[in-house]
Amino acid sequence: MICKQCGAEIEDGSALCPRCGKPPEEAPESQTAPVEETSVEDILSQASEWISDPPEEAAPAGPAEPLPDAAERPAPPKRKEPVWLFAVLGIVVVAAVAALIFWLFQGGKKDPGADPDLPASSAPAEEQTPGADTPPDSPSDPSSTGEKSDTYTVPNDEITAEMASRVAATCGVRQLSNTELSYYYWNQFYSWANAYGDYLSYFLDVNTPLSEQSYPDDPERSWESFLLDAALETFHQTIAIVEAAEQAGFAIDSENADYLALLPDTLAGNAERLGMDSADEFLQGLYGPYADVDSYTQFVRDSLVSYGYLNQLFAAIEYSPEDIGAWFDENQARFEDMGLRKDEPNMVNVRHILIKPSPTGEKEDGESGDAELTDQDWAAAKQRASDLLAQWQSGEATEDTFALLASENTEDPGSQGTGGLYEGVYPGEMVAAFNDWCFEENRQPGDTGIVETEYGYHIMYFSATLDHAHWYETAEQDYLASRQQDILDSLTADRPMQANYDSIILMESNAMQ
Repeated sequence: MICKQCGAEIEDGSALCPRCGKPPEEAPESQTAPVEETSVEDILSQASEWISDPPEEAAPAGPAEPLPDAAERPAPPKRKEPVWLFAVLGIVVVAAVAALIFWLFQGGKKDPGADPDLPASSAPAEEQTPGADTPPDSPSDPSSTGEKSDTYTVPNDEITAEMASRVAATCGVRQLSNTELSYYYWNQFYSWANAYGDYLSYFLDVNTPLSEQSYPDDPERSWESFLLDAALETFHQTIAIVEAAEQAGFAIDSENADYLALLPDTLAGNAERLGMDSADEFLQGLYGPYADVDSYTQFVRDSLVSYGYLNQLFAAIEYSPEDIGAWFDENQARFEDMGLRKDEPNMVNVRHILIKPSPTGEKEDGESGDAELTDQDWAAAKQRASDLLAQWQSGEATEDTFALLASENTEDPGSQGTGGLYEGVYPGEMVAAFNDWCFEENRQPGDTGIVETEYGYHIMYFSATLDHAHWYETAEQDYLASRQQDILDSLTADRPMQANYDSIILMESNAMQ
């Protein structure tokens, strides 16, 4: 079966796609806003900002695209809101960037969500980067000793220092204690909570132990089992990269070195905001009774080193347009299932100002909602659009002045903050009339016009024709993801990991209380 979200191949009956983490049968809405790549530099920059100045109410945002309608999904369990979890979620998730390494190879760009005012065709959405959204499906089992258990969670008040220091896994010369395992384990959970926000209740209940809840894509498996395997695999990848980085003489840049130096003070400040006595108390609420600043700082250091070195390796990947064309041909069936073809025109950048008709009539007694739009309402919207275009033409009539006019007048929330700009628009992405204007033959930069759609009148400004078509951009992302995965596979194959299941202890977090 092919996922309709990202084009990945998945097993029949899977509840979630292993690449993008979304229900595979849910046809994606075509985006109307440009997709933006989330670079590692952006993530680390956000980490510094969020940790140093967390929001007062850090309730996480919902997923980029809605889950199935309420009628198609079970009602969420009745539960109390985990206020403590939401109070610290914005601080923790981005700080613990190690959890994102495991997801870096599961897709291309991140889809910030389709604008509600310009739904278009059912053209496939861009591949997702679950690094800011969802974890992948279950990782492969590492080499191990001992028998797997139904649960590894032990009440915090029963855990001794000896239990916390037991070696849960090894990779190269590095040993993972149960205290350190807790960082990897709970950040898998926090990342899910951050990605899905209020939708998390459709997948799990924070008032029920994770070992007693089934993972949605495998009812025979618990959430605890899934998160533990993901945590061990993330440790494997992180330390394999760190050891390779050390052998290569890699060092993090000064900005991240400064970030690490300030981390103890930052954690202490977060503890004070939450009314706690120390940074250790803050960390212990998140990761269990033996968490402390020193071991957590080492965890974050490993994360930053692995991210930095991996990106250095990725930046060195070389390829040509011919390589991308050949990659498309090799995977033609999969790309065609995504609606891509080589004969489509290049993508374009376009600006617009949306003017919606406003109802002026009155509702009949007993009716709810807005009054029905009349021909006069549509005529008034068209006149306003014509007046705005004439106003722009009477001035400097540049793209910059059009952008300013759009910011002040457009009724399209998806592009108001960009001066009406949509970048990388491909054929079939926008509603028909909008699309046809953009891809009219001989369209040139600076062209303007007014287009009518079911949403109103769009004052159009054609900005540019780009160098590549949508098929090329998608194939390029897919090609790079494959090359990047090859690099990661090589690093981890050279440095195997062994899990010691007889020694593993999982500690409790206040997030599940």
